Order: sequence, then C-alpha cells, then structure tokens
Amino acid sequence: MEAIQGKQKASAPKGNNASEQPFNIGEYFKGVRSEWHKITWPSRPQIVAETGIVLVVVTIFTLFVFVIDKIFQFIIQLVT
Repeated sequence: MEAIQGKQKASAPKGNNASEQPFNIGEYFKGVRSEWHKITWPSRPQIVAETGIVLVVVTIFTLFVFVIDKIFQFIIQLVT
C-alpha cells in the first residue's frame, strides 16, 4: 500500500502549473484575434469545387446503401 501511495506522490506534476495563474479574458481574446489573422481562407472556386465533390460522394454512397438494402430485402423475402 505504501509503495503505491509513494508512486502516486512521485508522479504528481510539479513546477509550472497553469492553474496557478488567474484566467484573463482580455488576453484570451487578444490571442484569438492574433490567431484569427493567421488563417488562410480557401477561395470561392475551391469551396464550390470541394462542396460539389462532397455532394457527389454522398450521393454515390447513398445509392450504394440503397441498392444493398434492396438486395438484402429481396433475399429475406425469398427466405421467408
């Protein structure tokens, strides 16, 4: 028992703890604004193209699942 307790005490974090400093909402929003300006936004043609690709892929998978469902329905009707 003492060995386990000793290990727990030894593994406790020491030193620079983030909870020691109070949260500053102003600094947080300054950081958010700074990071916001670093974002590289995609162009409109890229958004349109990628949206089209997503719609095509979703449509293909939907049709695939529909066909598989109908095949299983048919097989189950034959069995029952």
